[in-house]
Amino acid sequence: MQAPLDLRSPAPLQKKAVSDDAPVVPPGLRLQAALWDAGFVAAGMALAALVFHFAGGRFQWTGRTGAPYLGAALALAAFYHLFWAVLGRETAGMRCVGLRVLTFDGHPPRWGRLAFRFGLFCLGIVAVGVGLLWALVDDEALTMHDHMSKTFPTKYDPHPSTLRRG
Repeated sequence: MQAPLDLRSPAPLQKKAVSDDAPVVPPGLRLQAALWDAGFVAAGMALAALVFHFAGGRFQWTGRTGAPYLGAALALAAFYHLFWAVLGRETAGMRCVGLRVLTFDGHPPRWGRLAFRFGLFCLGIVAVGVGLLWALVDDEALTMHDHMSKTFPTKYDPHPSTLRRG
């Protein structure tokens, strides 16, 4: 419920992008979810390396093999995140921490918007992390990919009063 408008106040009105009904989670919880996701991706890479090794493959650690290994790790991480986006679900790390993603209207986003959100996240990382650092100065603690995709993470509530089916 909104507070009544005080006409005596000289401060300009600020329109919030996100409803107060579902608060944006603090950066610390986002970091926890990211660490869980990194652990899942690392476990996937370890499993792939074991399968490769037991299938007769050999790893060569030279200066020339670093870029392909890094590329494979980034591709696996991208596949992991896109897998969850196409399913229209939060990542496993977000679910472990108890987070969910909602649109600014309070709806669960469809898979296309989640994939778009992930693409914007990648752009924010490539831009020296400015997209993520934005949350430190934003009034609502939203990142650039939150603003651009009009989505945000919030705590999961099994009985939400704000969730509306569209």
